[in-house]
Amino acid sequence: MWTLQRSDGGWEWLKCGWPPLEHDNYYGAIVAALGAGHAPGDYARSAPAQRGLERLRAYFRKTPPPDMHHQTMLHWAATRLDGLMDSDQKAATVRSLRALQRADGGWCLPSLGQWKRRNGQPNDPKSPSDGYATGLVVFVLRLGSRLMTRQSSVESSGSSPTSVPRAAASPGHSMTTRTTTSPTPEHALP
Repeated sequence: MWTLQRSDGGWEWLKCGWPPLEHDNYYGAIVAALGAGHAPGDYARSAPAQRGLERLRAYFRKTPPPDMHHQTMLHWAATRLDGLMDSDQKAATVRSLRALQRADGGWCLPSLGQWKRRNGQPNDPKSPSDGYATGLVVFVLRLGSRLMTRQSSVESSGSSPTSVPRAAASPGHSMTTRTTTSPTPEHALP
């Protein structure tokens, strides 16, 4: 992957006109960040990965996300790799996503970016909630929430972790009603 990385830290990505995934190079950079962050073991700490990740961090510093979808994906990658977003950017992402939440508790993809339909008509950002946007946003907000809770616990205890712990979604908390329930065994995560 790193041998194909451009000098600006990004990649040439498929541009089939299928937003939000295959229409710009930014998405390819996010996929690379997610891959490196989720790779097994300490891959992200290896010398080749470190060199590529430094160029990738520089790319993200110079190139802001073009839309809320990509900003959400970047927030996901930032739960696994340091230096992709600062705390103010993460907080702004969370605020923006919460502001886009629909009355039914979900999100709709057209509200996360201004893409046009094949016929040239704009998508309606006030469309009903859909599974992709709702799943993505809830997943990323849960990851960020769990990570912030764990980091706060470490900071208040005075210890200093050598690496950021892997974040896991917690099924015992509702994003829409802000209630807490006890997770059942089938919801327990390893």
